[in-house]
Amino acid sequence: MRNRIYAAALCYGVAALLPGAPLLHGKVSPGGGVPRSPGASQAGNRLVGKLPNGLSYFIERGGQPGEKTQFSLIVRVGDAQYLPRENDVAHVVEHIVFNKLRDEPTSGTLRDRVARHGGVVGTDATANTGLVSTRYTLRMPNEPEAQRAALDILRDWGTPAALTDLEIDRERKVVIEEHRRSPPAAMRELTTRMRTWFRGNRYLDHQPDPIGTISATPASIRALHAKWYTPANMAVVVVGDIDPSAMLSEITGRFADLAAGSGPLIAADPTSWSAQGGRYVPTTGADQEETSVEVTFKHRATRAGVAEQAREAAMLLLSRRLIADAAANLNRRHDAPWTSLNMQARQLPGIGAAILTFGGGVKSGEARAALADILGLVSTIRRQGFGTADIERARADVLSGLPEGPLSATQSASLWEAQFISGRSEASPLDIRSAVQNLTPAAFNTGIGVLLSPADRDIFLFFPQADLGSIPSRIDVERMIRRARTQEPVRLDRPALKEWRLSSVPENPPAAATGAEEAGGFIRWTLPRSGATVLYRQVSSSKARLVMRRKGGVEGLDPEMARQARLAFAMVQDSGLGGLDKFELADVLAARKSSLQLSLGDRSEGLSVDGPASEWRSLLGLARTVLLEPQCHEAALRTRLHAPRHLGRSRASDDAAFFQMVAEKLGMKTTVIPAANQGDSAASLCALYRRLLGDARGMTIAVESDVPPEAVYPDIAAALDIPGQPFERIAGTDASVAETAAGRDVLKRGLDSSATVALTMQRAAAGGDRVDASWPLVGEIMTRRLMHRLREVEKGTYAANAALTGGVRSDRINFSINFSCDAANVDRLIEAAKDEVRRLAVEGISAEEYAAAIRITAQRPIGLSERVDRWMAGKGLLPAQPLDREDLNAAIRDVIDVSRLREFVRLPGDPPT
Repeated sequence: MRNRIYAAALCYGVAALLPGAPLLHGKVSPGGGVPRSPGASQAGNRLVGKLPNGLSYFIERGGQPGEKTQFSLIVRVGDAQYLPRENDVAHVVEHIVFNKLRDEPTSGTLRDRVARHGGVVGTDATANTGLVSTRYTLRMPNEPEAQRAALDILRDWGTPAALTDLEIDRERKVVIEEHRRSPPAAMRELTTRMRTWFRGNRYLDHQPDPIGTISATPASIRALHAKWYTPANMAVVVVGDIDPSAMLSEITGRFADLAAGSGPLIAADPTSWSAQGGRYVPTTGADQEETSVEVTFKHRATRAGVAEQAREAAMLLLSRRLIADAAANLNRRHDAPWTSLNMQARQLPGIGAAILTFGGGVKSGEARAALADILGLVSTIRRQGFGTADIERARADVLSGLPEGPLSATQSASLWEAQFISGRSEASPLDIRSAVQNLTPAAFNTGIGVLLSPADRDIFLFFPQADLGSIPSRIDVERMIRRARTQEPVRLDRPALKEWRLSSVPENPPAAATGAEEAGGFIRWTLPRSGATVLYRQVSSSKARLVMRRKGGVEGLDPEMARQARLAFAMVQDSGLGGLDKFELADVLAARKSSLQLSLGDRSEGLSVDGPASEWRSLLGLARTVLLEPQCHEAALRTRLHAPRHLGRSRASDDAAFFQMVAEKLGMKTTVIPAANQGDSAASLCALYRRLLGDARGMTIAVESDVPPEAVYPDIAAALDIPGQPFERIAGTDASVAETAAGRDVLKRGLDSSATVALTMQRAAAGGDRVDASWPLVGEIMTRRLMHRLREVEKGTYAANAALTGGVRSDRINFSINFSCDAANVDRLIEAAKDEVRRLAVEGISAEEYAAAIRITAQRPIGLSERVDRWMAGKGLLPAQPLDREDLNAAIRDVIDVSRLREFVRLPGDPPT
């Protein structure tokens, strides 16, 4: 990520408040804040100490049943070490070390060694660099061979070795490309915040490297690795279903012979900064898409004992819950100034700060109204506080997300890591849970008044140039602050839930019926009135999920009707249901832990509902109501008549325009929800919606739940057997496949030096079920080859992706390669990618590649929506077995043709007017 230091600090600060999320620099300790000094051994389940060469170890028998064992190598150095002179020094070292394995006996790459035990790099093998530490992590099965392999990999990561010129050059370029992926506007906003919050701090108050550059020098990269990657500055953390004594013996056997090197070093300390706020910072940029308003409150995190730390964390968790509910009241109308509004409570452990943020995206011209909303909300909270009933409700919500019993291996490992980095015990999630339980309403309201002190407040406005006239001056802001102190209080409590009025279900439901057995444990019925097919599978789950879908979509509509159809579905989704408006419905669905989603694709339309199995009949009622009694509010339509939300441009909008161009060239319909025209009316759009989705005629209705099968058919037949008239599609619609040919299409649209590339081959084909099931293997293999070629050999991109699909669209095969890079490298990387495609077509895939791809793709779950798509395409409910390697290579030779690859390229420049 661009400006990785700041981003990591924020990311892991959020994680500090999320149970189960790992912390990079978090300062919490397992076991309720029990002190743990190096060398201590506790209760037989935990071993903590140092080897004679200075390597620290933290070993714990723990984790959840069935969870993999977590292995971590922690290095007590991060990117702050060379700031502000050089960025990303530790980050580049992390890249090199992660990939530089010196396991001569097995001669396997990291990917190979993890895959042997069912793991995947990126999920079961990861590395992260933060401000003051670097972490390398493995998650391995609880099997002796896999655990020994994990320790071997940790040993390789921790073994001193010279860094070659090739490695340094390659990974510096990879980091450049990694940063290129982050939106410049978002990183400019982040830099602005950090430089405002932590003014004068050498590690935080500085500009990041410009896009396409890196200041980390080879000399500093080598020096950091040689100086800090020594046993005295490293720790091994292991948590899982293990024997701690046996694990210590394994660790000792692998790490005791590492040369001690330099002793414990004093790392950079970015925690020195002024807590003073009071700044107003309006900022614009050429790539700013929309205006956003943020009001933040910064505080120094407590350095006191466990109880104080737990109380502080409890305050932040409750504040986030309560203020989020209060802030939602500001956005409960279609004419609100906000496009999005949220409240965040962040801890930045590596910096020693806690940040509360109110804000979000704002409609054009509404910056003043949005800022007034937030200032009035903050003033009300400070003046009157929250009611006891609201605090108790928030307490229950927060407690439902905090662990009550043993921590996961990931949680415990991250807590041990924090112990190694900070050198002291701090609050654990169990301590925080206790603090949440014990914090009184009076104490909370006193604390929230302190957290929202005006002395700690900073105000940020990020806006496109087109919105300059609506941005308040500093004098305007001061007036607004004074006005907020005496204005009428705003509502803080969550509105009472309203009852929905769902469409009535006919009395006397049909009797239970015997269904036909289908593959995968499904039972099939046919509804008599609508002809809908019902597919049901009983699963052991507290959730119920229902998907309704039928063939249709926008592909058979003329362009204007397709536009109206997409707009109609969006309008109905935004109009609420059952006598509730959009906002009231969202409250009820959230309270019932349920969801409702409409869908309109190229070739299908439908809906999905899910929620607790105890809400089964309510879920059926939701589906019935949105079919028979949709709400179509003019207010929901009018929101799409406003000026465009995005007034400026960004790389995201440029890429969106680029991929829309690609889709159009390939003959695919756009999925973008269009803006409304003045001639559009809610009544006409509602009529179109009812024609498209007003019945269950020809639907496939799939359900997974633990509701007994004898109750499923009568309930569905009563609620959803809704007949209707066929919707006439356009006669003679051209459904031919737009086959690609060699050539290049260029879109000049970009504000920086970045380019986006899509190489695509599309051709008409009917491959068959086993062939279609094999294409994901080819996509997986080609992605790995391209990552090696374009990233490690060509040093031109951070990531590349390949996909080969036939699937439910059985009339065509689409092979695509996507990556981003510097515009100067486009031609070179395209030729390299084509070379890999030629090699695939000529040489095919190896036995090792085939076996690894089978393992990886077998782990990907099949969702209920995918099963419905397969059923509608006549392919059954279960995926077919892929072709064996020889037959797959033959299919590749038949299908892959580099001469058909079409090059689509987005280059920097101004878009056509």
